[in-house]
Amino acid sequence: MSTTAHTAQTAQGDPKPLRLSLRVWGCYMMTVGALLFLVPNQLIGLFGFPDIEDNWIRVFGALILNLGLVYFPMARDLPAAFVRWCIYSRYLFFCFATVIVIADWLPAGLLVFGAWDALNATWAWYGYRKASL
Repeated sequence: MSTTAHTAQTAQGDPKPLRLSLRVWGCYMMTVGALLFLVPNQLIGLFGFPDIEDNWIRVFGALILNLGLVYFPMARDLPAAFVRWCIYSRYLFFCFATVIVIADWLPAGLLVFGAWDALNATWAWYGYRKASL
């Protein structure tokens, strides 16, 4: 690494924790997406959801898998606005999941997904602050 690049990274902060959190999130999204596409009822059954007969869940899985792919170039480039909105949206999903469970629209197993979102958002937020973007 050149001295100039090292100085810029040092002045900016350490982006490694943020990059790792984004890559882990991308892997998580791709895994969940692939499972929803290939074996949706086996995945959702683990969390107490009833079987789904409609194949739209597979379309949803394909979309989630594709969204997970976006996180890899974003982890490399670290566009600040993208990172901030990723953090905000994960906390927002936790709020939506909580409301859905309280309203008794879906089983409490949804909170596992919501809690993972909130936990990963906190990790990304920590990395974001440390990277000083």
